[in-house]
Amino acid sequence: FPGFNYQPNKISGLLPRTNLRVINCLSDLQGPNYALSKCMQQWRAIIARAEGHIVSANHAPASRTANMINHKSIANALEGMQSFPPLLTFEPRTTSTLMASLMLYDLNFDCSSANPATDISHPMCLFNENSVHGGLWRCPFSLDSIQVSSYFTGMFNNGFFGSRFSLERHNMQ
Repeated sequence: FPGFNYQPNKISGLLPRTNLRVINCLSDLQGPNYALSKCMQQWRAIIARAEGHIVSANHAPASRTANMINHKSIANALEGMQSFPPLLTFEPRTTSTLMASLMLYDLNFDCSSANPATDISHPMCLFNENSVHGGLWRCPFSLDSIQVSSYFTGMFNNGFFGSRFSLERHNMQ
């Protein structure tokens, strides 16, 4: 995309005792409260696992849920994200089935990182094994730098201001 000021997806240094890198997949649009709530969820999951509990804490992909597509700007951005390979946006039924399957795996297989008896090299590895990142971890551009392009691309793909992802289409009334 020549002429656009897309910023590289910055990857920080290695986590201690691992070959894993940290990447920021939060958007400024989500705000500080959302970021804090997600960090708190991760902290609580790490503590629960350290206390001996099985913890299924898989990351779900961006999905066209009723909450998301009710806002035209977000619906357009979700549609436009797919113009930036490898980013994908999932349908709600696909996401639900996939995440339920991963949770069942975590609860029933001793080799899962959700099981506290399974050795992991770093506490953050709990979120790495079965995460469905929808391409965010491999996207060459930061989420914030492609927002505007994603929005306009999605707007044109959806027929300007109408969304083809209506509630009626997904029977989510």
